[in-house]
Formats: sequence, C-alpha cells, structure tokens
Amino acid sequence: MKPLEIKLTISKGSFDDWWVLERIEHDNKTWNEPMEYGSRYCMSRRLEKTTDIEGPAREWSAIRKAILDETTISFTRCSIEHRKQGFLIESPRNSQEPILISDSSAIYLANEIERKLG
Repeated sequence: MKPLEIKLTISKGSFDDWWVLERIEHDNKTWNEPMEYGSRYCMSRRLEKTTDIEGPAREWSAIRKAILDETTISFTRCSIEHRKQGFLIESPRNSQEPILISDSSAIYLANEIERKLG
C-alpha cells in the first residue's frame, strides 16, 4: 500500500474542546451514498469520506507526540500507528479501515496540531 501525500489539519468541532481531522484541500461537498439499508452521509473534508476522526485537545496533543516519537497511540475516536512506510490513522470506533499517510504528511499534521492547540 502506497502512503497518501496529503495535507491534514484539525478543526474545532461542535463541542467544547473537541477537534476533528480534516483535509486542508477539499471542495466542501457533502453527499449520501446508498447502502443496502438506507444511506451513509459523506463529506469531502474527511480523510475517510464516511468517518470523522476526532477527539479532545489532550488526545490530539498525544497524537502529535506519537508522530514526533514515531510510536503508536490509540483512543476511542482517533489513533495513529507508526509503520515503516508511514503512519496508519483512523477512528478505532468508526473507521472501516486505517489509512496510510506518508511521514511528511504526518509531520505536517503534527505541526498543524501544535499551531492550533499551542
């Protein structure tokens, strides 16, 4: 699997101290995809179109540290795992499967977390 080269950031969520992972470059579209029983809501801002990867500031700070230390950390709605080819990122609770991002994409995200959370 080839790692994605992508610019990611975190944006303030709808709750106090809640942050959501987002693509920096997206067309801000939403759509529904039919499923066997109903449909699923998709958003172009998400890394995985159907799943938010999210959590409180303290978890995102720990994600940043794990990126910089090239380690693994997991929470209910956000996790990152260092691999030889890059970093796997997902929401353990909601993701269909983790997405592999490049080392440079992960470092960019770590810098964005620092910029947003201080």
